[in-house]
Amino acid sequence: MKPLFSVVMSLGLVLSAGAAHAVDNVHYLADGDQSITQIVSSIRNAKRSIDLTYFIYDICGTVGGVLTDELGAAAKRGVKVRVIVDAYTHDEETRDKAVALFDSKGIELRYYNVTKKWNPQGNNRTHIKLFVFDGSTYVTGGRNVADDYFGFANGTNWIDRDVFVQGSSGPQAARNFNELWNSRNTSRLESNLSTAARIEALKECANNNKEEKRRLSARLNGAWSQPVKAKSYRCEGRFVSDSPAFADVVALNDGDYDNRPYLHGERLELKRMTHALMKQFQSAQSEIFTENWGYVPQADIRSILLSKRDKGVEVVVVTNRSTEGYGPTDLILRERAQTDTGGTMKILAIAPEKITAPRHALTPKESVGKYHSKVYTVDRKKVAVTSWNMDPRSHHTNLESGWVSENCPQLALDIQAETAKSIKVKNAGNEAWDGKGPSFLKKIMAWASHEFL
Repeated sequence: MKPLFSVVMSLGLVLSAGAAHAVDNVHYLADGDQSITQIVSSIRNAKRSIDLTYFIYDICGTVGGVLTDELGAAAKRGVKVRVIVDAYTHDEETRDKAVALFDSKGIELRYYNVTKKWNPQGNNRTHIKLFVFDGSTYVTGGRNVADDYFGFANGTNWIDRDVFVQGSSGPQAARNFNELWNSRNTSRLESNLSTAARIEALKECANNNKEEKRRLSARLNGAWSQPVKAKSYRCEGRFVSDSPAFADVVALNDGDYDNRPYLHGERLELKRMTHALMKQFQSAQSEIFTENWGYVPQADIRSILLSKRDKGVEVVVVTNRSTEGYGPTDLILRERAQTDTGGTMKILAIAPEKITAPRHALTPKESVGKYHSKVYTVDRKKVAVTSWNMDPRSHHTNLESGWVSENCPQLALDIQAETAKSIKVKNAGNEAWDGKGPSFLKKIMAWASHEFL
């Protein structure tokens, strides 16, 4: 067997590919302009309903503003539009503005888990990323609704991946959205703004990035060059998202606890995205590959990966050299990259200057790239395009989502080919880390953050 990290281009990657139930037609949206073009096209073609839920929704940004206008136009022609946004990413002032904005356009808006600061329940977040059109087709993956996920930001633009799915798994995506919409943690809010303040807020939002919105709308209307058409695949697959009920389950039915009560067996069955990925990792016979925002795996996930390494399975993680600066996550990433690389396992932690930044006709010239993607392939045929980071929060705290296939080999190959294209420099990610390690206090802070947040 050829080494996984010695086959594809100068990078050293091999091109590879929950339980598959039905056939889907899947388009891999590897670039932000492909994703927004597909989303807007689907909004415009929707006849009955549009449902969406995101962790981040920048209501006044270029992308958020254009999408909100498109959703408003759909609502005006009689399409039922429902939106769920995680409350953590909108402070009270932003929530007031969002409620006023969406109300003015005939859009139903709910927030997930509105809590006061420092409430222990505030750690329960939805990280699900999903657009459902007419209850039958959908977009899911890693992108949020903000400029830096679609290549429109000055500074950092995230490399991220979505899929557009037509086929038998569409109704499941619709059911899972309804499950979240009807969750006890999802609520409708009223705006506290006066009439005058509402008018001012709507005007301010409309004027923000006005020229950028005009240019994006012009491109979406065909005035400029269009993105490369996304490749299409026909594979068995399913939509997976975590049940909102998992946050309410504390103990096993008999009141007993196992060694890891935070995610015991009963709770894991409701943490469906984690469950699906663990099964894929455990099934690996030859290789596991991920392009990911970070590598700070929870203990059970890390144990699976190291066990596979010990059995000769090739494990390759392509990730960022730094996720958030020199914070707790980066301390763990650095330590794990150093200790886990070896044998048939390689953590390629790549600096921004060695990553090809996402770029299209409207991307600012001064732009750098970092990974925000969460895509996985196992044994060159199993695929997961998800919101699930290689970190403890995605494993046992956040609600997550994705499209999962047990047999989509060509997509598996193309996922890794896109990763290879994103890396500028030969042997990127193999550089030695500087000799200055973290202080003891920072190590304690990193450990606490990793274990409890």
